[in-house]
Amino acid sequence: MRPSAEVVSGSAEPGSPDSGRSQRFPPAPRWEYFAFAGALAVYAITRFWRLGDYPIYFFCDEAFQPVAAEELLQRGLRDTKGRLFPLYFTNGAWVPLLPVWIHVLTVALFGKSVEVARATSAAVSLLGAAAIALVLRYGFRSRLWWVGPLALAVIPAHFLHSRTTFETAFSTAFFACFLLFYVLYRTASPGFLYPTVLFGAFSFYSYSVGQLIVAVAALLLAIVDLPYHARNWRHVLAGVALAAVLFVPLYRFRRMEPQAATGQLARVSSYWVEPIPLLQKAREAVRSYGRAVSPKYWFVPNERDLRRHRMAGYAHIPMFLLPFAAIGLLVCLWRFRSPPHRTVVIGALAAPAGALLTATGITRSLSFVVPVAILALIGADTIFRLIRPPKARFAAALLVFALPAFAAMSMLRDALVNGPYWYRDYAWGQQWGARQIFEVVRGYLKRDPKVLVKLTSEWANGADTFPRFFLKRGSPEAKRVGMGNVLDFESERMASLPSPILAAEIERVPRTIYVMTPQELETAKTSEAISLVQVDQVLNYPDGTPGFYFARLTPSPAIKEIVARGREKLHALVDGNVEVDGRAVSVRHTRIDIGRLEDLVDGNLRSLARFNGTNPAILELHFTPPRPLREVRLALTAGSWDVRLELVEGESARPRSYEASRSGDRDLEMEIPIDRGPAKTAVLRIEIRQVDAGDFTVVHLRELELR
Repeated sequence: MRPSAEVVSGSAEPGSPDSGRSQRFPPAPRWEYFAFAGALAVYAITRFWRLGDYPIYFFCDEAFQPVAAEELLQRGLRDTKGRLFPLYFTNGAWVPLLPVWIHVLTVALFGKSVEVARATSAAVSLLGAAAIALVLRYGFRSRLWWVGPLALAVIPAHFLHSRTTFETAFSTAFFACFLLFYVLYRTASPGFLYPTVLFGAFSFYSYSVGQLIVAVAALLLAIVDLPYHARNWRHVLAGVALAAVLFVPLYRFRRMEPQAATGQLARVSSYWVEPIPLLQKAREAVRSYGRAVSPKYWFVPNERDLRRHRMAGYAHIPMFLLPFAAIGLLVCLWRFRSPPHRTVVIGALAAPAGALLTATGITRSLSFVVPVAILALIGADTIFRLIRPPKARFAAALLVFALPAFAAMSMLRDALVNGPYWYRDYAWGQQWGARQIFEVVRGYLKRDPKVLVKLTSEWANGADTFPRFFLKRGSPEAKRVGMGNVLDFESERMASLPSPILAAEIERVPRTIYVMTPQELETAKTSEAISLVQVDQVLNYPDGTPGFYFARLTPSPAIKEIVARGREKLHALVDGNVEVDGRAVSVRHTRIDIGRLEDLVDGNLRSLARFNGTNPAILELHFTPPRPLREVRLALTAGSWDVRLELVEGESARPRSYEASRSGDRDLEMEIPIDRGPAKTAVLRIEIRQVDAGDFTVVHLRELELR
């Protein structure tokens, strides 16, 4: 049966009718396959060579995925709640992480290491590099299709992130495959709709922002190709059924964690959860998206993105690709009626969709490099077709291979040789040191079977993930490593511990190695609770400056008196003032160490005040003049809580008491009606007790509303 003109493209130019698939996809010259293999080899070298050395950091988000994979293996492929084959994991917030399941395979085969974790990501990225070439071969009949992997290899933003285990690299590779199979669905066979849906789901479940990118791309493609979908309705119905099955994990998750989406938006500081007018939110979204598609953002080095997501002196995409990409875009717009051409344009429009949710960032927009690479090669192919003499065309083909291959290898060398010195903010900026610290820690654990190690958290996000990554879960060595630093010797922190636990902690100090930053070393030297600091070893940053100290501490002989003073301080209420309903209110309260009183009454559940002291935490509000109260509302974090209210009408009046209890594994609200209270309240005392938390605890109060 002759395929329809909608299904196949012409042999001379993509998009024109053809008599059959054999003419649509004629065999390429053998040298093109060798060139394609060579391009993939160059790409692979730039991704796999010395993976542990660049990027110079190993970030907590990189460590989390193999750790989660190992825990899945140990729990029989179930999450902490016993659910089989989970696709959502929590690492500060719930996120979709299909890549964890890819790490399950590599962790089971090769164990956990920086090289194995990053090689897993690099291997998946090869799919994206190959997909770009195949889109050009089968969608556009490009004579330069074989150079596709090199077009991706020379893009610095992709080079950096595909050498990490960040989930954006996985999502980008699957997005490239999604575009490939959609092009094949439109130009070769409707049956390619099924792998299109499958890889769309892979990208969707790999990264939270990938969900919006795939949704926008799918919606736009469904609209522009509606007549074709209608003619192939049987395949479309089957594809929709497959999509519905793949939608089930999202549906189940939304039912179990209805607040997760809002929580993730809050985590990335999205303007959609800010208390601003809707029109202003829409304007912010448009501005952010405009920056995400701006050539200036992509082709000129910028200071907007965090340094650990940039290469010094490099733009996210090299400037030499811009003219070719511009020509390719003009070609695609001119031939927008051709399915492959408009698919690439739609992919370019959808890829930066993450900017519609929050500020522009390279990790959220990395998928944009896929359509840009395709556009650049469409532009290069357009020029290449103008070259007629065979010798000149052969020379041009050599240059098309040699120049990007040389650029990619030069970028690799530059990153490995100079990358450690591009940025000198090795602490919270680059967060360098995870692998290097644990190389030293393993030495201590091996030499002395009784030594303990306390690792500071004051140098990296989620530093508590690293012991779980670098040490085998449940091993004797892992049990001897914990989180801690010299701040644990503050009188208030020691006072908050039960006496038996405090005594045990102090007894362990002499046989503990403390891994601390230079700032913490100075703090230790001036701490009244520490009588002696003995530096055992120094770990230098790449530029030779001290980065971490491995030290032994000796507690002060006056430690008991210091703890007693800390207990007095924790029990003492402090004075403050806050405005409630337009009136000034004086407040006596348990110490707040994070946030302010104002955060309790700002109407924003994202802000909070953290009370760090006695259990219960106490808030005592004094109203002048007294005010009527019908109800008190509190928004608390997850946990089990007992709340007691005392209302006093005047100094000599007898207080009236109200009590309520709530518990839950997510943030909760408590509403306490004042049905028998005084006509007007002069003093409101609120006691918030965390159940089974001891005499001292930390209470996160998100909001207090008085009605």
